[in-house]
Amino acid sequence: MGLNALLNQLYAKIKFEITCWLFYNKKKRAEEDWVNFLKSLERARKIIGDEAYRIAEKYNTKRRVKWLKNHKKEIEEIASTCSDPAELIIKVFYEGYLGCKFSGEEKDSALIKKERIGNSTILHFICGNECPILEYSTKLGIDNLPICKNVYERGAEVFLNVLMNLTCKKCEVAYTRDYHSLRPRKLFCHEKVTVSCKNE
Repeated sequence: MGLNALLNQLYAKIKFEITCWLFYNKKKRAEEDWVNFLKSLERARKIIGDEAYRIAEKYNTKRRVKWLKNHKKEIEEIASTCSDPAELIIKVFYEGYLGCKFSGEEKDSALIKKERIGNSTILHFICGNECPILEYSTKLGIDNLPICKNVYERGAEVFLNVLMNLTCKKCEVAYTRDYHSLRPRKLFCHEKVTVSCKNE
């Protein structure tokens, strides 16, 4: 690889780092912000490959952890009323952070299956909540699957594990999606959350 190509990659990486820092540190993000971010991600990916996803993932994860810390008092109050980690995950992550609705006329998400295997509980969710990645990537003709998998999956898992730590739940959480059922391919996104708790 020539010097010009290396400099081009370095410039693209620094520029995208700045873009991500600005985007993920905004309190409120409008359509223009999402569109510009997704376009920047696509441009960066063409030059620096999967490194673009890793950069965005880093800033997304930081934003999620910051949200938890900023809402610590509210989360502790919610945790005091929850009988198990599954209820806490629904109230804080799905309803509080993602804006999913599990009841009422506007219901768009559900816990469809709950399995118990040893010390682990496997929660199967379907989600149809408003999702800016889905909305704006569709408008731009960008495949949302690699973005959801490479930028947002780890951030969700980190969020859930920090949530457990903040509320003194002695549990570890693993999070993944069924990417064959990811919107807009299917009507709902299918997600699996495995909560493994230590015996007291």
